[in-house]
Amino acid sequence: MLPAYGLLLSMAISQGTVNGPNAGDLAPEFFIPSVEGKRLTLKDLRGEGIVFLYFIKEGDPVNNEAMRMIHKLILAYYPNEHAKFFGVINVGENRARSWLAEHNPPYKLLLDPRLELVNKYKIESSPAVVEVDNRGRIVKTWQGYSGYWLKDINGFLSKATKRPLQKFDWAKTPIVTQYGRPYREF
Repeated sequence: MLPAYGLLLSMAISQGTVNGPNAGDLAPEFFIPSVEGKRLTLKDLRGEGIVFLYFIKEGDPVNNEAMRMIHKLILAYYPNEHAKFFGVINVGENRARSWLAEHNPPYKLLLDPRLELVNKYKIESSPAVVEVDNRGRIVKTWQGYSGYWLKDINGFLSKATKRPLQKFDWAKTPIVTQYGRPYREF
């Protein structure tokens, strides 16, 4: 059963009221700090190849469940010179350092405590992933978490990294898309 906030978000998405960037749109540019203290732009990140931005709402139970599978997916395709993952987390530097120590993610962490990227990319809740090609265009946005969602990202990761499609056991993943707590109140 979906928590109330998940049900509201699910209804909003099914009614077409959640609008993220569309495939083919120019990805919104940004200037954001990393947990290492460097300020980065999308152009800087694109120097790494195709960019996957993984939006993380710290402490969200749906994201915490999805994160285990997302980390497995990333690790199956990395290291790789064609595409890179970056986590975008909604906390400041001190909390982000604690989060890093606790979760040991296979990606660099970008700090978004004011939700600037969340708003620019129109992310409703975590987990969410946005793929940006090396020309700076949105390839696809995934919002929510399900086995289908993970299978789809697996295919896009295979193509982006130019590696064979990896096999995973999706049996313990949700059949119905789950949504975490919204970043903003409705």
